[in-house]
Amino acid sequence: MTVKVSKPEFNLRSKLNEIGGKVSYENMPTGSIIQQRIAKGYGTGSTSHTSTSFQPIPQFEMEFAPRLPNSLIKIEVQLQYWLSDADVSNYAVFTVYRDGEVNLSQIPVSLDMNASYTGTSNTYGIWFGANRPIANYNDSAVFRVFDKPHTTDQIIYKPYSRLYASGRLYWNWGSQHDSMVISEIKQW
Repeated sequence: MTVKVSKPEFNLRSKLNEIGGKVSYENMPTGSIIQQRIAKGYGTGSTSHTSTSFQPIPQFEMEFAPRLPNSLIKIEVQLQYWLSDADVSNYAVFTVYRDGEVNLSQIPVSLDMNASYTGTSNTYGIWFGANRPIANYNDSAVFRVFDKPHTTDQIIYKPYSRLYASGRLYWNWGSQHDSMVISEIKQW
């Protein structure tokens, strides 16, 4: 015996047209990228500092306004750096600050927000060692930090750097590519 089953035809395009052609940010699935901003360019000459406290990296920041207050923000930075020749036992330490006040490598961010960071003020940040045996070889730092700002107001994200020990840290030499990517990720 043959059984014939029929069901109504489903047309995705007509369904999208019914809801206005777009899925609202609130209705997007968890984990969806809601928006993304990209800044990239070439250095126009090196800058440096000798500080063991975090200092802003000049001319490298991005304004960002989250569309949902509970989104996870992922910030990825890629930049060129090197240390003075005598710094073979040194480290370049990088992070990103929110609005010049909140060090994002210093706050716990997890999906359940129950995580804790057990480092000290001397260990906060993402560490990159000097090249051995010659510290003044150019190197690339690629790092990622996360934020949950709980706002839809405009935020300024800016990379910062410091030295582990005394010496001189350089970055952004001419014609080298640097970039920063900020992604807003939908949470439940």
